[in-house]
Amino acid sequence: MSSYGGQTTAGIDRLKLRLAVMGVLVVASFVALFSRLWFLQVLASEQYDKYAQENRVRFVYSEPSRGRILDREGRILVRNRGSNSVTIDKQVIDTPREQKMIFKRLSRLLDVPIEDLRQRFNDATVSPYKPVAVANDVTEKDDVYMAAHSEDFPGVDTEVLPIRYYPHKDLAAHILGYVGEISPDELKSEHFKDVRPSYGPGDLIGKEGVEYFYDRYLRGRPQIDKVIVNSNGDPVASNRQQEEVPGQDLKLSVDLDIQKITEKALKAGLLA
Repeated sequence: MSSYGGQTTAGIDRLKLRLAVMGVLVVASFVALFSRLWFLQVLASEQYDKYAQENRVRFVYSEPSRGRILDREGRILVRNRGSNSVTIDKQVIDTPREQKMIFKRLSRLLDVPIEDLRQRFNDATVSPYKPVAVANDVTEKDDVYMAAHSEDFPGVDTEVLPIRYYPHKDLAAHILGYVGEISPDELKSEHFKDVRPSYGPGDLIGKEGVEYFYDRYLRGRPQIDKVIVNSNGDPVASNRQQEEVPGQDLKLSVDLDIQKITEKALKAGLLA
């Protein structure tokens, strides 16, 4: 009997030990959870409040009219021209099904491959809070059709956007350079470091030559709108922070006539 009683006592002791261990684990879990909540609500409250405010605010930059590039006599080497462009508002077309429907209709109407429309629409460098251009130089006929059938093209609009124009084709192309959308790496580059606050995703910048080295003067000052968004990322209010200022014209020491003669002579020498 004593052996049986000893086994029973040992079993009860093991049960008490297990209950004690479980009790310690439960208490430790509550202490850890309470400590984390206290840290988030007391010690780190200011930091996370700042993060929350930043998540609610978005800044949208316009694309100001870029300055012209002139030769020594004031003749135009580079200027802007207006392009009737089709834009899509990402805040309206926000589901894959809607996007597929719109891409299909626009592709059929504008004779543009669906993949090209999708690639431009999903360009990560373009701000999600301003309409993204997916096609340029749209004809008046197509513009009228979309306006008359606006219910079939929700979130789609046409807007006259400035496009860089080189009236003399590739003349002095190595000097003038070209423009394109800014990349994430360029946003972090040293060249744009001191003017970086004026640049945002989707902005056009000079990529080579004069367009690149004098970009800060040619580009001008963009319009900046402060947009407040809700928890779903939808805009609920906006406030104008800065008005748009066109870029400055730039006069070079290059002479248009001499440049034409020089390039013509070089081309003739290469073909001889």
